[in-house]
Amino acid sequence: MTNYSEVIHYIAAGWRRAADYSGEIHH
Repeated sequence: MTNYSEVIHYIAAGWRRAADYSGEIHH
């Protein structure tokens, strides 16, 4: 099983990147 901390970091990075990329489309 992957480390939970690593998963959280990965999701957080992806979410932050998506938010920055879709800054105009803020739901």
